[in-house]
Amino acid sequence: MSETHKKSVSTPIGDVPYVVYRCANDEHRTMEYINGEIEKITGYPASDFIGNNIRSYSSIIHHEDLDSVSKTIQKGVDNKDQYIIEYRLVSKDGSINWVYEIGTPIFDQNGELKWLEGIILDITKRKNREEEKLDHLNRVLYALSDVNRIISSENDRTTMIENVCKVLTQRSGYFNAWIALLDEKMHIVEIAETGLGNEFGKLLELLERNEFTVCGEKALSSSEPILIEDPKLECKDCPLASRYEARGAFVQRLQYKERLYGIITASIPREFMTREEEIRIFKEIAGEVAFSLHNIEIENERKSTQDLLELTRFTVDHAGDMIYWTDSDANIIDTNETVCKVLGYSKEEILSMTLRDIDRNFDEEDWQSNWVTLRESKHYVFHTSHMTKTGDEVPVEVTRNYLFYNGKEYNCAFIHDITERITFEKELHDSRQRISTLDQSVRKEIAQELHGTVQSRLIVLMHRLTELREMVSGNEASTQIDSVQQVLGGVIDDHLRPISRKLYPSILQRGVTVALQSLADQFEQLIMVELNIDEGLISQEKKNKSTIREELGLALYRITEEALNNVVKHSAATNVILNLSWVENKTVVLEIRDNGKGFDLENTRIGLGTNVMQDYAKLLDGDCTIQSTQGEGTTVTVSIPL
Repeated sequence: MSETHKKSVSTPIGDVPYVVYRCANDEHRTMEYINGEIEKITGYPASDFIGNNIRSYSSIIHHEDLDSVSKTIQKGVDNKDQYIIEYRLVSKDGSINWVYEIGTPIFDQNGELKWLEGIILDITKRKNREEEKLDHLNRVLYALSDVNRIISSENDRTTMIENVCKVLTQRSGYFNAWIALLDEKMHIVEIAETGLGNEFGKLLELLERNEFTVCGEKALSSSEPILIEDPKLECKDCPLASRYEARGAFVQRLQYKERLYGIITASIPREFMTREEEIRIFKEIAGEVAFSLHNIEIENERKSTQDLLELTRFTVDHAGDMIYWTDSDANIIDTNETVCKVLGYSKEEILSMTLRDIDRNFDEEDWQSNWVTLRESKHYVFHTSHMTKTGDEVPVEVTRNYLFYNGKEYNCAFIHDITERITFEKELHDSRQRISTLDQSVRKEIAQELHGTVQSRLIVLMHRLTELREMVSGNEASTQIDSVQQVLGGVIDDHLRPISRKLYPSILQRGVTVALQSLADQFEQLIMVELNIDEGLISQEKKNKSTIREELGLALYRITEEALNNVVKHSAATNVILNLSWVENKTVVLEIRDNGKGFDLENTRIGLGTNVMQDYAKLLDGDCTIQSTQGEGTTVTVSIPL
């Protein structure tokens, strides 16, 4: 039953009260709803009849009319059509009142009867009125009932307003009717009419320019119906004025709550225009139409939202990445289809599991602490492995997102299979290692060649020049030979040996601890260097030079060299501390800490030297981190597995 009916339950048609009801189709006509007007007709309050609380509605129907009432209603139900009945009711004081009932059986989508709805009108006085007024009132009631039926069943706006116009002209005695709908910007978006034919085209041209007639403008600014008793005089601007000979017109805006939907207008015999019941029913019809437009609008919005939700669900289910939702206890409460496809579980199996069942690295304590972190940061990313139904591991990158909905906390996780990425990264890492190994091998070979063969031959050449100078002692040639020896000595000391050292520091052949001590000694003339090396590491390396493999030793040497260069060039430090240790004989840790001016990590561009240090560490599956605070110095920490 529409809200408009419920609001109108106490509104009489003139001095004739009418009853709105909803009841079951049983022998008692058990009332689900009946408004208070029933008391004015029968003397019994409406509450007496709800659920047959005190008496049934059938108990007050005149016994001679019970059979015909029952058969008429059943025929309407069988035909799925309206039923119209006139019968007598026995009032509380024993008097007899005639009522006129128009009802409609309401069916669900499966065709099953839900209930009966309708209007009951007290027609006791009408029995004595003239036939013309009786006929007109019948038409009005038909129209009111039909409008109610239309708005209860029609979900298409266009069809609804077209059918309302037809009902008003075919069933209520109106000559013509038209409805114009507006959008929220007051632009006309839809029009329906009956009874005007081709002549409506003239008015349509006006409306399509978003121009209204005088009566239309008045209706838009008034909540009450506008009565035009003589349109030819009052609406001279209306293209249809000539059609209103001896006719009047009603115009009413269509509004539900704050939303203005448009206007409805109808032409009726002029003598009926001032009848109070006519005005009220027209306003009631306008209210029903506005309420229906509101419901259609809400339904369209609901359907649009539902369509969007279905599209969203379809998109989620067919996404390339796995997606699942969990509660704060790690219970899986929903997933997309990709989870089932990748992990091999059915949807039912997945929903009976927790993250403990599929996350290879799930840790209860970590989950609790990470949930607090997730609540604060709203999302974070980490790597783990998920287990398939067959026991295989799938390496994944998980992005967790914190959601708070309907008073509950949730985790919505996007899980990306990184198998291909890991394979690629491993191939890239292996390739870089091969290239680095080859590069260092070539550098070492060149350095050894320069330091060995080339340097040896140059030294031999120096000795030969010495012998030659002694043979020509005392003449100009001796002076020239001295000059050549000086140049040659400079080439050996200033170029050959530094180049050889840069290509490959030969001192590494004596061990990392010795090489780092030599490196620290080289920088002593520039800055105070304190070197601390784990005694166990020194002892082990003395026993076995290969304790620290060659590529690891070179990486530690180069990182230290680069870090010391950075300290000297940029930090304005007065001393630097080098700490070299190993952890559980598995990992070598190098720390370089200075007391310089430091820098802002977030707003400073990382230089080539820093990248080189990090690359050396990454190449050997290690880490190189830099911590610095302005005014407090810088610390470089390198951790590389043995």
